[in-house]
Amino acid sequence: MKLPDFAPNTRVTTAVLNKLARQANVGANLRAGRGLSWRNLAGGPQLDLAAAQLLESEPATAVLVVNTGADDIEAYAPAGIVESFGKLDGELQTQRCLSVRLPKARDAGDIVITAQRIPAGGAGWAWSSGTCLVRLYRWFQSELLDKADILAGKRYALASIDGPLDIVWSQRYDAAGSLIVSQEHWAVVRFNGRRQLRWFNSGTADVPYGSPISILKTATDGLVAGVLSGRAPNSADTLSPCFMNLGGTVKAGEYGKCTAGIALARSKVAYNSLDTVGAEQGQTAVSNAGNGLFVIARMGP
Repeated sequence: MKLPDFAPNTRVTTAVLNKLARQANVGANLRAGRGLSWRNLAGGPQLDLAAAQLLESEPATAVLVVNTGADDIEAYAPAGIVESFGKLDGELQTQRCLSVRLPKARDAGDIVITAQRIPAGGAGWAWSSGTCLVRLYRWFQSELLDKADILAGKRYALASIDGPLDIVWSQRYDAAGSLIVSQEHWAVVRFNGRRQLRWFNSGTADVPYGSPISILKTATDGLVAGVLSGRAPNSADTLSPCFMNLGGTVKAGEYGKCTAGIALARSKVAYNSLDTVGAEQGQTAVSNAGNGLFVIARMGP
């Protein structure tokens, strides 16, 4: 509704006052959509479109996140999801938000991709589903590495054989025309919903990324029941199931993510396809001293 200018000496009636009241209520109740906001200027409210192009540039779902970690998170970088929370009227937001951080090993599979740089303690937007741009890193060039996940402490996703992100497209050559290996580059990824198993390092040694884990038993840590309990292999673990550690180094007494399926693994020597390998006492790489795993392909030299 648009109110016209009134002529001088116009008699103010109840109908006129009601029109003014309705117009004022409409302005007070204006709500913007995702990525939009209203600015109250001297001439009246104005729609702010500053974030609209950023949020609509990719066919993905954007959510509001708060960086509760100690480190800044760059734009187009993976961030580990800590928890979901809601804020009351008059505080940060009335909608539900996610708190995130620079990824830890336990965050593998539970991630968003930032749509903007989010400083420590700051809020911003991130993609939680759909297709979006991400910083990617490859240890090897191989068609088998068509998925991606986090690597603890890094501001890029790591190309892998499995993970929550399908690599739709990735940059193959740098500005000099050289094939990109072992350097950060751009990729378009799609969230696929894959999740990994949570495990607790009940041993005394740290377990690096891609290392075998001897699963011992189901543990109850007082907070979460039914968590897999494992450790770096030792002499007592000959017949224990062998899982692979994901996401990054898991320190003794901390949580991580693992898989019993296909995964990148550290190898003690250059094995060939279909060789049988497994965990070996005191080793952070698979070897033919153990069994239970088959080599699908050898990466690198």
